[in-house]
Amino acid sequence: MGSITFSVKKFEPAPVASLRFNDMFRLRMQVESYMKFSSIVEVTDPDNVLCNEWEIGYIQTLFESKRSSFYSDHAGHEIYEYSFESYQLPANDVADDKSYWGWYGWFSPVTSANKVISATASDTPSSGGSYLSHNKKGSLCRVSGKDRFCTWLIARRSYPFQANAVSMGELRYLSWVMWEVDYTCHINPKLRRGTAGRGAGARITSSGQTDSAPAKPTLDHKCKDRETWYSLSHGHRTRTIPEP
Repeated sequence: MGSITFSVKKFEPAPVASLRFNDMFRLRMQVESYMKFSSIVEVTDPDNVLCNEWEIGYIQTLFESKRSSFYSDHAGHEIYEYSFESYQLPANDVADDKSYWGWYGWFSPVTSANKVISATASDTPSSGGSYLSHNKKGSLCRVSGKDRFCTWLIARRSYPFQANAVSMGELRYLSWVMWEVDYTCHINPKLRRGTAGRGAGARITSSGQTDSAPAKPTLDHKCKDRETWYSLSHGHRTRTIPEP
């Protein structure tokens, strides 16, 4: 039986280089960015058999997320900071479950009748915070921080014939893109509006073919998040428990 090959004809990640501000029920400001992926992959299968075992789609890893939301008092002095950090986290994929691939619509099956596959996907990373701290002493005034992602276009063997069952879940990396989101912005809680800072939004930092990405995807789904509140005073930052 001949071997199957995958040829990338198009791989076009497209970031939106600005932030969107969504007033969520007059309770919190959600600061969003947007990334779209569009690809075309041609599959060559001389025997027209193996192609039926594969699908084309994307997996993604959030390598680092560091976000902060700042709260000021009535005089405009920053008094609280909410900090969120996360590392090496699969983002919207369930690749360790070989029967399911998480992001609905993020994969397309290859068949003997269709071997030119279009694969599209999108992501909307977000940050932000409540307009008021729980104790009502602080109002959301600004947001900072970044998320760093890598997204891979891959072929995945999800439906192997019985003779090939050991290969279920086999991945072939076709293309990749490293990208990041900068959430720097100022918030007016009274008007419930935001103003993006210079350079804020999504941008591509590097991209390439096959498995040449500078990092490997995380597939274990072990949550590595940390949330912390701080009190700010005269340049000092002190951890606050419980949440203010």
